[in-house]
Amino acid sequence: MVRALDDSVGQILDTLKQTGLDDNTLVVFMSDNGGVMYVREGPTNNAPFKGGKAMLFEGGIRVPLVFRWKGRIQAGQWCDIPVHSDDLFPTLLDLAGYDVKPYIEKGGIDGRSFKGLLRNPKKRSKSYARDTFFWHYPFNVIVKHPDDGVPLAPHSAIRQGDYKLIHDWSGRLLLYNIVQDPFEKQDLSETMPDKTRDLFVRLHDWLDAEVDVKYHPALNPNYRSEKESRNRPFVDLRSKYLGPKRAIRSPQSDPRLKPKP
Repeated sequence: MVRALDDSVGQILDTLKQTGLDDNTLVVFMSDNGGVMYVREGPTNNAPFKGGKAMLFEGGIRVPLVFRWKGRIQAGQWCDIPVHSDDLFPTLLDLAGYDVKPYIEKGGIDGRSFKGLLRNPKKRSKSYARDTFFWHYPFNVIVKHPDDGVPLAPHSAIRQGDYKLIHDWSGRLLLYNIVQDPFEKQDLSETMPDKTRDLFVRLHDWLDAEVDVKYHPALNPNYRSEKESRNRPFVDLRSKYLGPKRAIRSPQSDPRLKPKP
């Protein structure tokens, strides 16, 4: 796979040179997710980052983003400021000379332009003041959790500033200081309960506002705690932190969650 990718990117760059478009073409490379970690003797390893594809640990969501624009972007620079894939669209428009600010202010574009970071990757510019990111993975998957080896439940995450909170919908919260602990070895959720609660509320305010209810996990009416495969029972953390009116829904109480016949 790596060899095929290297050959393909090389063919694109060679073609740009041959056609004379090399000096006027911006090339962007980005991976969609971290490498697969759940295949025995798999081809990828995201170490020292935790997890991989289908996970919201850094091994699953921290991916390379490379910009190459001959004569426009200085080569060999490295940027540690996180951006989001949503930001690519407004950034490309901005680089092409379009004024994207009115569309962003009106809510017509989700992302933010990070054009300023391409000029000065070591300093967060006023043009990119975004410091909060959201993720939502609403599926039960065979991919095993790196901590307990049990298949993953649906999970959502928020990163604000240096901190990232992961909500495992089976009933667990994980809080990390990503700057100090990028490999996610120390869970701070119990030692920083106020930060945990604040990020949880903000995450679920976003989920309720932006994610259709059909992509929200629902209660399993056949769940039995005595048959739980994890070493802890299920807990409805939405009910705990947000109150009973915002508890996890069940197919019986919300017809939108019922599977189609």
